[in-house]
This record gives sequence, structure tokens and C-alpha cells, in this order.
Amino acid sequence: MGYKVGLDIGIASVGWAVVDDDKTVIDAGSRLFEAADANKNEVRRSHRGLRRLGRRKIHRITMFEKLWSDYGLTMTEALPATPLELRNSGQHQKLNSSELFVVLKNLLKHRGISYLDDAVDESETVPI
Repeated sequence: MGYKVGLDIGIASVGWAVVDDDKTVIDAGSRLFEAADANKNEVRRSHRGLRRLGRRKIHRITMFEKLWSDYGLTMTEALPATPLELRNSGQHQKLNSSELFVVLKNLLKHRGISYLDDAVDESETVPI
């Protein structure tokens, strides 16, 4: 004895029916879906953007730490001064490698953009 399945797939619903060889209906039903809402797209898009920003921030810091250690520089973050105090003192005196590491890592944590690679060089533009 065999069964046949019929599907009716629409834009807001899916219907199904299961029949046997004698054309007796074994099961039938439908599932309705919520209507599409553009507001949900905006929410999804903003969450996706936040996830990307977080990933980029982690990637920047990880690559910075890897580059710093590749050059054999010290990475001590336990310093008596805050990163902002170190930035300020760095304007007037030379920072050691640990202090410079803290300052640069702080800059990478709270700043940084990834779209500069896509920016057009103004010298390459053709004047009109």
C-alpha cells in the first residue's frame, strides 16, 4: 500500500494532504504564516550590524595583539595610569612599550572603521 503527499505552497501558507492508493485522505492540514513586516527587517538589520561591529572589534584587537607579540614587544596592561592619562602624558614624554600598548589597544577598542579599503582615492577621480 502506497501513500501520496500533496503540497500547496503559497506566500503566506503551506497546505498538505496525504492519501493512500484508494484515495482515502489520511491527513490534511495547512499552516499559516505571519504577514511580512518591514519593521522586523529594520530590527534584524540593526542586530546584524551590531554583531558585525562586535566581530570587527574583536578581530582588530586580536590582530593588534598578534602583531605586537610578533615583534616581541611587551603587553602589560596592569599599569598605574588609565589609558586616557597615558595618552595625555604621551603628548609630553616618551611612552615605554607597555604604556604604548595600552594606549593603542584602547584606541582600537573604542575607535576604528573597516570601510576605508572601499574608499575611493581622490587622486584617481577624473575631473569633470
